[in-house]
Amino acid sequence: MKNQIIPDSDYIARRIKKGALDEDGNPTAAAFILRENIDKYLSIDWVNWLNKTSKDEEILELIEIYKIRGFKKNNGCGISYLNTGTIKRNVLKKSVQKKLLNIKHLRDHTSYSGIFNYLVSDIDIPEFIAQSVETTKII
Repeated sequence: MKNQIIPDSDYIARRIKKGALDEDGNPTAAAFILRENIDKYLSIDWVNWLNKTSKDEEILELIEIYKIRGFKKNNGCGISYLNTGTIKRNVLKKSVQKKLLNIKHLRDHTSYSGIFNYLVSDIDIPEFIAQSVETTKII
């Protein structure tokens, strides 16, 4: 449902550009920085909404979604998995601003979602989101 808050127990995924991955294939804070004058939220996908039975099926579905969105080349990019509750707790506990992030489903009939309630100027928050990543699959 559009504008539904994603439960803390659920997972989200973000496509990570090759340049935002470290030498071990883990995303850096750069993968979670909002673009000034462009982004009002960080775009993500609600993994549980996909309703797949395995992570492999989820990855294949996400790759197809990214192709539909215009991401033609995936070589060396990553798909990072994060638990919504972990992200929210880390940012609330560790950020200077003590921000409580909102993670919402944005469009009916698609997994497209967003992380809200932080700004380009909140320079520590992308690092705490990056620290929340559970796993990254290189595609």
